[in-house]
Amino acid sequence: MYMRISKILLLASLFLAAAVLRVSASDTDQETYVLTAVKAQGPVAIFSAEKNSWQDMTIPCTIRANDIVRTQGGGSCEISFGASSVKINENSEVTFASMVKLIELSMSHGDLLIKLKSLAGKSDFTVKTPQGTTGARGTKYEVLVLKDRPVTAVRVLESSVDLRSKDEANKYVLIKECEEREISPWDKAIITARGSGILSKAILEKEVVSAASSGPPVEMTDDEYGKKFGALARVTTKRAAVTDCYRKLAEKIYGVVIDSSTTVENFAVKDDTIRTTVQGIVRGARETSSQYFSDGSVRVTMETAGARVKEDLTPLAGNIFGSDCIPGAEILTPADFDEFLR
Repeated sequence: MYMRISKILLLASLFLAAAVLRVSASDTDQETYVLTAVKAQGPVAIFSAEKNSWQDMTIPCTIRANDIVRTQGGGSCEISFGASSVKINENSEVTFASMVKLIELSMSHGDLLIKLKSLAGKSDFTVKTPQGTTGARGTKYEVLVLKDRPVTAVRVLESSVDLRSKDEANKYVLIKECEEREISPWDKAIITARGSGILSKAILEKEVVSAASSGPPVEMTDDEYGKKFGALARVTTKRAAVTDCYRKLAEKIYGVVIDSSTTVENFAVKDDTIRTTVQGIVRGARETSSQYFSDGSVRVTMETAGARVKEDLTPLAGNIFGSDCIPGAEILTPADFDEFLR
């Protein structure tokens, strides 16, 4: 009898130990992150959820769940966790919603510069905005939420970031390295493209082309550009920039996300009238700026309303566009990430 009781107790002890190990393993997966503000400048305030009050941020400052950080004009702060960091730029408001397993930030407006090293276990880093959600584990990227218009923009320097619509579960896209994507309601969306033109050796005299300055280009007025390179150079180079802008704008419209695996391009392949309509939309785009530079280049920015794109293409493609507009990617260069590289 004694031996039987001993065996039962031994088995019970082993079962309890296994259960403790399972709980410990689960606790390991539930990584808890410690976030600390290590730098701050200008007007930066923090709302302590624990104390239920606002106060000026002092460094170092531990960030706890449901705390809110608010920066005003000229203010910024940097928050670190392990080898990763988040910089909150001026005129931003960010809530730290979760720090257990999932690091979740909620930003109503502002600008975040995020540098992630690979997070532990199955941890993810998520930023929620009024328009959508970004998710990543190890990358460098920027999330910008406008205050005066319902737009979220995501710019990726390294690796990739997932961008998902808040209201449409199947509308999401993977933003790749050196790409920028925006999400906004169709009726507020503005699809923008930037085009560039350079001096043409085939059209212009050798002396005109050789007048281009070496070194970093300096912006000039159109009159200064005309005096330096001549009227023909100004007309032909700007025309090249406009043509480039038309091409990029069309690519953005063809790249509009319908769902996780479909874009407008998929419909345009099957229906030439969609391509014709897109070209008409592009030709009706509005020029918003033109810039002239000392190296002879010209840059032009043009835009078209998202509402027009949806209105003109719906009769041809059907009611497929949903409520949110995610245009095709803007291709960036490392120069667009000066703040990251500093």
